[in-house]
Formats: sequence, C-alpha cells, structure tokens
Amino acid sequence: VIPPRLSAYVGDVLRQLGYHVRVHVVPYETISEKTRRSFQLSTDGDWVPTYPAPSSYLIPFFSCGGTLSNGYVCNPKLDTQMRHAVSVQLTNPSQAGTLWARIDRELTNNAYWVSTVAPRVVAFVSKRVHNYEFQPASASFLADQAWLR
Repeated sequence: VIPPRLSAYVGDVLRQLGYHVRVHVVPYETISEKTRRSFQLSTDGDWVPTYPAPSSYLIPFFSCGGTLSNGYVCNPKLDTQMRHAVSVQLTNPSQAGTLWARIDRELTNNAYWVSTVAPRVVAFVSKRVHNYEFQPASASFLADQAWLR
C-alpha cells in the first residue's frame, strides 16, 4: 500500500528540482488503459515478482513489450541487453549477474525508476517458535518450516 502523502511528496521534490508538476490521485480501480498511458509518473505498488531474479523485475517494467511498462519505456538497445542477459543466465550465472548489474546502472542513470518507499515487515514470535523463516518476495511467513517446542 502506498502511503497517502507519497504522491504529493514526490511532486514537491520534483518542483524543487525545477520541474513543472501536477499531481492527481486516481483510485486504482478507475484507471483504464487510455488513462494509464497518459501518466508520466506513477507511485503505485503491491507488485511481487514470480521469481526473485533480475529478469522478473526488469523485463516486465522496462522492456518495450513489458507487461507492466505501460509504454513508459521502450529502448531497443536495453531490450537487446536484457535478452542477452537472460540467455546467459542459465549457463553462466556470474556473467549474467555482471550483465544485469550493468543494465540496472543504465536504468538508474536514466532515472526510468525511482524507488521512494522501502517497506518493512515486523514479526513477533514466541520463544516456543523454532526455525522461523520469512520469504521476502511474497512478504510472508513460511509456516511449513516452523515448529513449536
């Protein structure tokens, strides 16, 4: 869930940097494909990748045909780099990691994505709970891994 003042705060920061900004808070359920394509910036969240790998995060948002890109980014050179990193990933994970890091730096340098919130999850467990494990990708407790004394 996005904090209510986040959009206003991002707008204020961009104004301080010299940008002309108008902020509109739009309920998610009212957004159509047409209105989504009119956004220049959005502060939305609650997305979890299917697998914790760079390709699960970067391709959907930053490839030309990305399922979550909303048409914001289409850089054919970047698409080529991501396809190459995916092809290397299974045979040479170390090299793929280097390629994904380079892609990440390019995304950061071009400010395609600006992180604004780092959510935290706090869990309280009894002394009786052993082998507590937390799965960050789904932000959930792995109950089948725990046992009680």
